[in-house]
Amino acid sequence: MKLIMENWNKYLKENEIVEGQPRRRKKALKNQVIDIISASPYLKHLAKKVQSRGIKDTGNFYYVSFPGELRKSPHIKKHFDKNNPGSVWNISEDDVENLILRAMDTPPSKQLEFRGSQRFKWLNVPAGQQIGYDSVKKMNPNDPGISFKDELEHFGMADRVKDWKVVEKVATDNKYELVTCGGDFDKKTKKCTQEGEPYTEQHLANNVPAFLKQNIGMAKGNKLQNPTELYNVVAVQVGEIEGKPLLTLMTVYPGMQPLDDKGNDLMDKKQFKDHGYYFVEG
Repeated sequence: MKLIMENWNKYLKENEIVEGQPRRRKKALKNQVIDIISASPYLKHLAKKVQSRGIKDTGNFYYVSFPGELRKSPHIKKHFDKNNPGSVWNISEDDVENLILRAMDTPPSKQLEFRGSQRFKWLNVPAGQQIGYDSVKKMNPNDPGISFKDELEHFGMADRVKDWKVVEKVATDNKYELVTCGGDFDKKTKKCTQEGEPYTEQHLANNVPAFLKQNIGMAKGNKLQNPTELYNVVAVQVGEIEGKPLLTLMTVYPGMQPLDDKGNDLMDKKQFKDHGYYFVEG
């Protein structure tokens, strides 16, 4: 990752708020960010962690990162674990942070409103060199090496949200089939070996883990034989400073983001096979 580091060291120095700014200016900007983060019901616990060096001006946006967030968010840190069934990085956290800023220096692939917030997506961004391994392949649907199987994916929302009406609406709107685990459940990896029964309000009340049942297409091979130069960044606007959106990171991950024929990113795994995307093992 020497190339990425060299190309971006100058950029970081020029855009890091801490460097080259009068002390009063730095403090005022930091205080604005803290006020915005403190007012967010989802982020207020992070207000004390805001640091001037974590605030970047990318040109079109202000972006604030928090110490260690790439390792603390479950859906982000799993991409640093080679045993994770999804895509994985083979670069450092510092390199990933540099790639985030590199993406944000360009126009987003997509901007949309979701539940009252503006989200910005940079999809299938080329890094210019290998940065990880992808668990997805684009293939001809007639390839004889393709097979299909039912997969149980841990549905983490049921662990966090205990309002059945909210969980049920998300499941209904997205046509999710939620079930319990009827076999062995590994609490560490969140993997289940066998489907149980349909997930109900009573299961949620009893803190029973939920799983999303999906029929997915599989390709022969191993993801460690499927290197990638692509990555994806998703950020959310939490406020505005000097007319620019203030963004925080939602997720970042390596590999190909499947798209439909209109360029919309596919969020439901069971749709992947309908557009020629298949998973590889490992």
